[in-house]
Amino acid sequence: SIFIPKWIIYLGSVAAKIILGKKSPVDPRYVKTVIGNFSWYDSQKAVKELNYQIPPIDDILAQAIVDARKKALGLNDLFHKRDPQLKRMIYDEDDRLLITGFPGWLGNRMIDILMNGDRFGNHAVQRKIRVLVQPHFKGMISLPENYEIVYGDIADKESLRNALQNVKAVYHLAGVIYPKNIKSFYRINYEGTKNIVDVCIEQGIRRILFMGTDSICGYGREKRIFDEHTAPQPYKNYGRSKYLAEKYLLDKTQEGLVDGTSLRGFWFFGPFMPERNKDFFKMFFWKKQIVFGNGKNYRSISHVDNIIHAFLKAEQSKNTFGKWYWIGDKKATHTVDDIYNYIASGLGVSYKPFYVPRWICECFNMLDSTLSIFGKLNATIHAAGKFHKDIAGDISAAERDFDYEPMIGFEEIKEELKQSIT
Repeated sequence: SIFIPKWIIYLGSVAAKIILGKKSPVDPRYVKTVIGNFSWYDSQKAVKELNYQIPPIDDILAQAIVDARKKALGLNDLFHKRDPQLKRMIYDEDDRLLITGFPGWLGNRMIDILMNGDRFGNHAVQRKIRVLVQPHFKGMISLPENYEIVYGDIADKESLRNALQNVKAVYHLAGVIYPKNIKSFYRINYEGTKNIVDVCIEQGIRRILFMGTDSICGYGREKRIFDEHTAPQPYKNYGRSKYLAEKYLLDKTQEGLVDGTSLRGFWFFGPFMPERNKDFFKMFFWKKQIVFGNGKNYRSISHVDNIIHAFLKAEQSKNTFGKWYWIGDKKATHTVDDIYNYIASGLGVSYKPFYVPRWICECFNMLDSTLSIFGKLNATIHAAGKFHKDIAGDISAAERDFDYEPMIGFEEIKEELKQSIT
């Protein structure tokens, strides 16, 4: 452990307060009164008169760790609301869906909507659902009786054989974006997906829907807006690992072995947002907001509710077999300045951008590539190296083939930000 003098912590908290205002992670008053001090309370009177039993400190700390992990994973906000008026889509008795990638941002919201419906009361289901959960989450998850939790890992074929028994369809959401080492991209995103497809073939399970990514095409090179004909040009290791996974699924579909579909998402917004993403929005309370690039590049967004709507619709459409789709907002030509203005408006602050020149962004890009040579990845450097590029897509193919309709736009996102960030 490293000892840091209290005065250094205090000065750091003062500097953070000046720079970040009310969104500073620690208040100087807290540092002054709490850090380095302690309180002791004698509970003997409660023990004698109320028969109070003092729990062991190890139990208290262990439960505190579990509670903190559940909060970080968004599980505290995930519960069955038991609305008797809620209309549910009814599936056949022998229809069982497997979902990977839970707990997680998209996985949490998907379970929430399937249990409780979305904000419009739509998409709740009466269906047998099996959830593949990694073993280290044991004891942290509670779901209704029609949900079966199976512990395993997509990197472990044997656990997949158990998880996929008697399954009719798979929603494959699991993946890594910012792992500690580059090899994890291929072990989880590609090999894990390959394992799922292979075991589905073994067990005669045909329907697989895969959560793809804009990184499969990288950024707009020939055209500023991606469409259904845009050729894959994967962006670095994450994009390549997801491309290989998508290609394997669609190749096996072409061979007639499965019925696969890939739904490619963009910049995520929506409920169950992880803390690391909330930190980005807290930047809007600074005196100026950092914008990598000139703010004129196009960016598409994908609200998690719209993605879930796409999964449910696409599963039922044979038109989607063997194809991939862009799953974004209605408008593909939002600039970063547009998006930042929406966010600032939702948070009740003025948009005062500080533009980081594109040449500096390209320096971040080169640094990111250099780190990857050594098998390393820094999330901030990686994001800064591509944020100034056009990453936007046309959703017309999804609208045509399975009636995709993104119901959630920036007005709804602004309301969500008011509730979750401020």
